[in-house]
Amino acid sequence: MGAAGNFLTYQRPGLAAGDAVSFSLAGEPEQRAVVDANGNSAVVRDDTVELLLGGLALMVVVVAGLFLVRSWLETADSTTPDAEDAQIYLQAVANLDDAYAAGQIDSEKYTQQRAELLAELVPIWPVS
Repeated sequence: MGAAGNFLTYQRPGLAAGDAVSFSLAGEPEQRAVVDANGNSAVVRDDTVELLLGGLALMVVVVAGLFLVRSWLETADSTTPDAEDAQIYLQAVANLDDAYAAGQIDSEKYTQQRAELLAELVPIWPVS
C-alpha cells in the first residue's frame, strides 16, 4: 500500500478470468473549502438551480420564437388566399359570361349564378 498525495493506491496480483472484485466504502465525505489553482476560495455553485433556470429561459425563448413565426405565417396566409380567391371568382364570372354569350346558359340561370358569384366576390375584392 502506497500513498500518493491525497490518494491511496493498492496493488494486488492480477485476477483470473471470471474472478470478482468487491470493496465497501465507509463514512461520509468531508466538507472542505473549494479552492482554485492559486489557493483562492471558489464559490460553491448549485448546478441544479442554474440548469433549471437556464432550461426555463430557453423554453421561454423557444415559445416566443414559435409564437412570432406562427403569427407571421398567419398574417401572410390571411392576405394571400383572399387575393387568390378573388381571382378564382372573377374567372368564374368571366367563364359564366362567355357561356351566356355562346348561348350555353339561359338568361334566368345566368342572372342567378352571376349574382351569387358577385355576392361572394365583393367582400374579398382587394381594395387599393
